[in-house]
Amino acid sequence: MAQGATTIRPAGPHLDIAPTYYGCVILDPDGAKLEIVAGTMH
Repeated sequence: MAQGATTIRPAGPHLDIAPTYYGCVILDPDGAKLEIVAGTMH
């Protein structure tokens, strides 16, 4: 974030995606959208 990324969806649980989803979505300075997820989804 310090290098210019933008938060699209902040880190945390998002029950609207899945009951066990914990992650975030960011937009990097080059415009690439990245989703970081902790754990596993089934």
